Amino acid sequence: MEISAARYGGTSEEGNKILPGDRRPGGTARCSSRSYHEPMHALGDANIQFCLQYGMLGEALLVMFYFQLGEPLAYCHQAACQWHEKSIMQEQNTIINLFQPTIQAVANLYGKSEDAFLLTGTFVNETDYVKKAHHDNNLIGLVMLFTSKAMVAFYLSEFELAEDFIRRSIELKHAMNMAATLHFLQLFIEGMAGLAIAKPNVRRAKANIRRLKGFARHAPTVLSDKIALLEAEVAAANGRYDLAHEKFEIAIAVAQRNGSIQEHALACERASVFMSRCGKLADAARYLSEAMELYAKWGCDLKVRKIKKMLAAASAK
Repeated sequence: MEISAARYGGTSEEGNKILPGDRRPGGTARCSSRSYHEPMHALGDANIQFCLQYGMLGEALLVMFYFQLGEPLAYCHQAACQWHEKSIMQEQNTIINLFQPTIQAVANLYGKSEDAFLLTGTFVNETDYVKKAHHDNNLIGLVMLFTSKAMVAFYLSEFELAEDFIRRSIELKHAMNMAATLHFLQLFIEGMAGLAIAKPNVRRAKANIRRLKGFARHAPTVLSDKIALLEAEVAAANGRYDLAHEKFEIAIAVAQRNGSIQEHALACERASVFMSRCGKLADAARYLSEAMELYAKWGCDLKVRKIKKMLAAASAK
């Protein structure tokens, strides 16, 4: 499976570097077209403009969506920093507090630190953040915190932590008695993490697939690769290995078609785990090498370093 530079960033005809989905909050796209998808393909220009009607809150939502939908982490980090500086200048402290966990999640995955600080609880003022959120009854802020922590844990293959964080996030969402914006992401992480732990929860994963398919009627591009990957993991957990292999290939192809680089990387990584369990170590190494290349293109330095160590250990055996 060849990885296209044009698909995941490249240069324009004028020679200027292009980042996929390059659209700054409050600005315009640097390039009007892409070889693989339009800017923010899952949202569309109409929804982008709708978000921007809500000022700094809308711009914060766009930064969050950039991250959730797999825009390059270098761009997500740049957009988050610009938004944060602008929010401070306008003294938008409430909004800053609400979206601080997402900003920290971007910084954690993109940063050069060896420490997954969003997981260990050492990210900026987490203790104060949680106390204040409880004091202000800011349940949305806590949902954002635990969902962001679950995302970092999930992408770093800390599946038991991811499952715990996402469970706490979903419990808070139910307490609010409202449909959370990130509910589809919660369902995906809950299903995937539940299948990757020692005792896979196949029943819950199947239930989450059904719910995601309901959401997919309204957002097929966002969810088709997630559904395909969950179906591959369910087939693997049920011992249907030929079907699982086929489903992993479908998940990889759908993610590539959708331009979802982080889902493409994740599908390759999970296919590698599956092949390793089947005793096909050469295929496992090939998938893992491709996952590492894709994570590098996404800009997830922590993950790249972790996979390099795994590949080195495998080759030393």
